[in-house]
Amino acid sequence: FMDNMVMIQVGDLVDTTIGVAFGLTTLTAAAFGQMASDFSGVCFGGAVEALFVKLGLPQPTITAAQAQLPRVRLVRTASMTVGVVLGCALGMVSLLFMDLGKAERMKKQEELQTLFRTVMDQGQRLMKTERMTLYIRDP
Repeated sequence: FMDNMVMIQVGDLVDTTIGVAFGLTTLTAAAFGQMASDFSGVCFGGAVEALFVKLGLPQPTITAAQAQLPRVRLVRTASMTVGVVLGCALGMVSLLFMDLGKAERMKKQEELQTLFRTVMDQGQRLMKTERMTLYIRDP
């Protein structure tokens, strides 16, 4: 849950700030989000387990021989898989409250601003005109 939430939030933050400023792709922002998620996992990995212990949740008490039984290994793997899928799904809930098109709009706005500044600053000189008008048509 936590690592997916961190990845999404940091990725979005990078995408809408330095991603817009430096023209980074959304995939690059996602990679930064993944890096922050991995970092937070290393730093806070034991916090969840410590919380469960503090809440008094029971620890499994099985022997090493029981742990090697095929049925126990299957249940362990299935439980971990379900836990990861549910955790990731919970981490994605924040996507419901985010403006998913914001970064693309901001990147397009920055691109248009660059075009506008170039034409307005250098257009008259390059075209050797006294006046110039810029029309932008959005399809």
